[in-house]
Amino acid sequence: MWLRDIHLLVSLPPGVTCIGWAILFNRPEMASVTFCFSTALFYLAPFFRLLTKTCGRPRAADKNSFISLMKKGEPMAIIPGGFSEATISSSKANRVFLRNRIGFVKYALEYGYALTPCYIFHENELYFNIQGAWRFRHWLNSFGIPAVLPFGRWWCLFLPRNDRLNIVIGKVLTFPRINNPTREQVAEYHQRYVTELVELFDRHKAAHGQAQCTLEIW
Repeated sequence: MWLRDIHLLVSLPPGVTCIGWAILFNRPEMASVTFCFSTALFYLAPFFRLLTKTCGRPRAADKNSFISLMKKGEPMAIIPGGFSEATISSSKANRVFLRNRIGFVKYALEYGYALTPCYIFHENELYFNIQGAWRFRHWLNSFGIPAVLPFGRWWCLFLPRNDRLNIVIGKVLTFPRINNPTREQVAEYHQRYVTELVELFDRHKAAHGQAQCTLEIW
């Protein structure tokens, strides 16, 4: 299956710098896919917005953009965990911020979109990220402030420590179209997505040197 045929590609984890996401954004197979970036980053960084428009199809990850694109049936890609997922990134653990991220599932049900999980192995190893003080850092996230404290190579903190990334694509999850899904229905299909994501991780982890690892759902 070609990536351009996916209705909604859900990419995890972003790590600190979203390098895997940037690779996907620039792949020729993804030319017809609209990538939804953090609203704060998209609107408050004019240079970033201009740069992404020269090499792909970017939009802000806000409600209006979602509805506008889904009404047209446009293929999309998102990182549901956003700044919160970047905040909890650890070079020692595989983590995704998903427990309370259900909005993308609700929209998928309302507009008849299929969901396809995508996982990026070793993204979390590119930079060290100071751990702890989660409540305060997630509070900063709520204001659109990425509360990450990263550093890379010892001789240049901005350069990533790891030179390998492995991107894997999961099974397409086809959901029914439900105009007004209940909380129970959203929770049910959200759990289906989470289950497939974990299974995707488990299917590929040995091939990418993570055989003894588990995927933490935050």
